Amino acid sequence: ARTCDAFGRLDIVFANAGGLVERCAIADMSDRLWQRTMALNLDSVFYTARAALPHMQRARRGNIIINASVAARTGGGGYSVHYAAAKGALFTFVKGMAKEVAKEGIRVNAVGPGVTDTPFHEKYTEPARMQEFWQSIPIGKLGEVEDIARCVVWLAGETDGFITGETIFIAGGGM
Repeated sequence: ARTCDAFGRLDIVFANAGGLVERCAIADMSDRLWQRTMALNLDSVFYTARAALPHMQRARRGNIIINASVAARTGGGGYSVHYAAAKGALFTFVKGMAKEVAKEGIRVNAVGPGVTDTPFHEKYTEPARMQEFWQSIPIGKLGEVEDIARCVVWLAGETDGFITGETIFIAGGGM
């Protein structure tokens, strides 16, 4: 609402919240950890998209971009099924929402970063595992935040484009 008040409309939303919370085996996972992970990675996207929709529907145009993860396809990088499940749900959310709002001129897409050199991995991935991840990437390097940003900017620039309901994985050829 503040964006519409200031600029007259809402063209683009980038739902970028997310995180692993902590690594944990399924057998040891508390209900609280599961719920916190879903709230951070899935619920936050739902609430953001739902809040943006009325503004975009009134304008008969809009572009919602969601930050998912390659974990949606791989099941995560060890003791992270809760995170991967939330990101996998986003994959389905993007498909379904895109179908629902396409006729109103609203596009919905996601980016799915692979292993990217960010504080996320510094916090949750030990160095030996990070080396394994790095070696599994065919392009031979970790992703950088600029790699993801370029894709988001490209999707955002496609304001009247034909791409909707898609998740673009940015993973250096790895998965």
